Amino acid sequence: MENRSNIKLVGNTTQGENVGGGADVFKCKSGGNLLLFRSIAATGSSVQIFQTDDEILIYAEGSASGTTYTFENGLTKTLTNVTLGGNLTENTRISGGTTYSMTFDTCLMYMCGLPSKTTETCAIYIDENGKLSTGVAGEGGGGITGSTNGLSDDGNVVCLGGTLSQNTIFTGGTSNYHLQYADDYSGGFTIRSLPDIAWITGNTGAGGGFLGAVTQSTAEPSNLKDKQWVKPAPTTSGVFNYTFTNFCDSGSTAISVNLSLEDVYLRYCDSGYWIKEYYDRPITSGYTWMGDSTNKVCEVRVINEWVSCESEIDYTGQKYSFPTQTIFQVDVGSCVTTPNKIFIQNIDLHTTGNTCIFTIPSGKCALVSSAKLIMKQNASTDTFTVSIGNNYNATPSLSYRNMITNCQISNVNIGEVYELLPATDLQSCISGYSVGSDIYLRVQGASTSTLCADLLFEGFVY
Repeated sequence: MENRSNIKLVGNTTQGENVGGGADVFKCKSGGNLLLFRSIAATGSSVQIFQTDDEILIYAEGSASGTTYTFENGLTKTLTNVTLGGNLTENTRISGGTTYSMTFDTCLMYMCGLPSKTTETCAIYIDENGKLSTGVAGEGGGGITGSTNGLSDDGNVVCLGGTLSQNTIFTGGTSNYHLQYADDYSGGFTIRSLPDIAWITGNTGAGGGFLGAVTQSTAEPSNLKDKQWVKPAPTTSGVFNYTFTNFCDSGSTAISVNLSLEDVYLRYCDSGYWIKEYYDRPITSGYTWMGDSTNKVCEVRVINEWVSCESEIDYTGQKYSFPTQTIFQVDVGSCVTTPNKIFIQNIDLHTTGNTCIFTIPSGKCALVSSAKLIMKQNASTDTFTVSIGNNYNATPSLSYRNMITNCQISNVNIGEVYELLPATDLQSCISGYSVGSDIYLRVQGASTSTLCADLLFEGFVY
């Protein structure tokens, strides 16, 4: 510390003498009342003199004697005071251990070399070179960029939300922390929302919406919730087509299923009924349905019995036929037509006359193969005569009998069928090359009582 000299006055002092520079400020007393002094100005660069009680204390800094202290690396001494503040001459760390820290109150802190910003919105950030810098809040040295893998930014603020660029795992650690909603936000859920567990259990019930497979005798599940569903299955005995006993629709009607032909789901509605949801199972082209030994419908290939040429025969038992032609009766009386067959109803047998059967197409021939007369009344003693043909003669009794000659029938009963035999001469083959050549059934001899019959006519056109 500083050098100190004490002067204690005893008796009368009449004279003092400066003896020049030296180690001590006060030297001694020499004969009589002469006091000897060293030069105070020569003892140091800073001198302080003050009195305490009956002593005068003199402090000098930098004197030649005593201990000298040096204050550096951020410390400054002014007279007897040492203060924090000065040039740092080495790397310096301030540590408060685990208990204390450095706190800045309302005063400002300045950093050397930082750009000058004095506004209240001044911000400190790390620039692109990794150094501290200052700027008005929001400048940020060009802003924040490059937020990736689920993060996005607007240049200043980083937000959760963005495209994941890699597999990302959220780890709850030993405390099992996890992401969760702060409230019920299900009102804003869309098709891509992540639902929470309360929403799932509230809409589907614990364990999910599927309640398992059911059959005809399965009891309706309890504690049902809206949109829960079951899937019908075949019974243990292999029945695929049945009506449920315990699952009814909105009309309280038991629901029927055919599992061979449809894929079925039953979905519960919280109004207290079930809705059948299904789609028909498609059938493969060229196949048809057939039941197997367990009553399950299976697809089987359709095999044509008849093919149009010998080269198309693929399976044992298939047949092929030469092309044939078919005619239809469409314009004579009240008749029903089928391919190669003509059926005419209610022909009057009580009146002599003609009924047109069909017209031979232009350029074609016709050949009768069968003609059946079906009686519609009883006539135990009555008689009538009919014929079929297309020949015309001035004598009516000789007309329209070249295909089937006169056939006399008597003593008929309702429902009896009479086969009219074709003519036995060459005229049974009729040429129809002339346009408008009509074939008629002629009543040659009428019945005495009211009789009628149906005619079933079969033939070929070639």
